[in-house]
Amino acid sequence: VEARVDGGLVCTATAGASGAWTCTPAAPLSDGTHSATANVAASGATSNSTTFRVDTSPPSAPVVQVPANGGQASTTPRLSGTAEANSRVTVSVDGTVVCVTNADSQGNWSCISGTPLGGGSHTVSATATDAANNLSPASATNTFTVDLTPPDTSIVSGPPAQTASTTAAFDFGSTEAPVTYDCSLDSGPYVSCSDPASFSSLTVGVHTLQVRAKAASGTGAPTPAQPTWEVLPSDTTILSGPPARTKSATAPFDFSSNTANV
Repeated sequence: VEARVDGGLVCTATAGASGAWTCTPAAPLSDGTHSATANVAASGATSNSTTFRVDTSPPSAPVVQVPANGGQASTTPRLSGTAEANSRVTVSVDGTVVCVTNADSQGNWSCISGTPLGGGSHTVSATATDAANNLSPASATNTFTVDLTPPDTSIVSGPPAQTASTTAAFDFGSTEAPVTYDCSLDSGPYVSCSDPASFSSLTVGVHTLQVRAKAASGTGAPTPAQPTWEVLPSDTTILSGPPARTKSATAPFDFSSNTANV
């Protein structure tokens, strides 16, 4: 059997009893697209042509975007970044492989560390392997922190103890940064809330807000901040008006309310 690449003879082989044969070109093929055929020397019968690509260039080093260098992460962080499109990305934390994933057609990749990380400082880096099994250089190493100390939550500002307003605005504080906040209004389920946060359409009566800070590691405050306030019913006062008996055909009045913008 004579094997030809791009029309040139590159190697010969003898088929075995099963008809299978193999040979290796004596000279390395150049990077790029090639076509290959084979023919039987005795009969001249020629195979169909097949096209393949030689790629000996390693992909560029991937980039780890999350967690960022100097940032914080949870004990099981989602790791993400960019690499050569469709390459296989291997991610290591503290020198140990924690996940392997594939970059999409845009070069974006992400995976979750399968092993929970302990508190303290950690490093993360990644390599990429392309379809030709070329290995990239390692990415830059990002150093990040897993902080297991729960943050404390405080109320910086909020409504007065009694108010006729049916809207309540709060500003939160924490002993750590950055944090996110979860809120529970009147024993409802905890939901993510912004800082500052505003609650509207409140009914007359006593209301309680529970708010807890949550660190980037996922550690939440063990005890929420819990302000309580009362929404009073609207009350109207006559500040001035006509006398009980008057000859005037006009009656001016001046009103007052404990609710603004009425």
